[in-house]
Amino acid sequence: MSNTPWLDKAKENEGKKETDSSFNRWLSGFWRIVGLPHYKTIIGSSFAWCGLFVAASLYNVNMPWQKNGAGAKNWAKYGQEIEWRKVGIPRGAILHINHKGDCKSGSSSHVGFSDGDCAAADLLKKGATINIFGGNQSNTAKVSAFGAYEICEARWPDGVPLPEPVVKSVGCSGKPGGESTR
Repeated sequence: MSNTPWLDKAKENEGKKETDSSFNRWLSGFWRIVGLPHYKTIIGSSFAWCGLFVAASLYNVNMPWQKNGAGAKNWAKYGQEIEWRKVGIPRGAILHINHKGDCKSGSSSHVGFSDGDCAAADLLKKGATINIFGGNQSNTAKVSAFGAYEICEARWPDGVPLPEPVVKSVGCSGKPGGESTR
């Protein structure tokens, strides 16, 4: 059993696209838990579905989720803070990023899970990247690499002990592909 069952649950949907009818039906059923019960689909909605995907993954393993989690920026206050510049980012951490580096803005924000263990020293290097498994990455649930400079917050679920500091990066970085996160 993994120590990050929420990431394991998310990974069950790897490769699923918003246009896959069964995936769309399943994920769209969670709009109510993030406070948008009138939304009926993940296709073409005014809210990108990255936050919904994170909430559904947590919900399905009986973990707390961000009640207003439709907006990616709202995940910046979720659960427990990970001081990632000091202790790194463990696999399964919930990451709020902003593509423009403006962490106060809701525009250009995205949320997903760290898909590797990332040491702070590696993340702070010029040109560092981080692999994020999330939804709505080019309309798909998948791993994508983003610039570490985009990281606004790293969070961990309440009620789950914070992991030990990450001292060696494993599966942390990749080549950024300019993924669309709507």
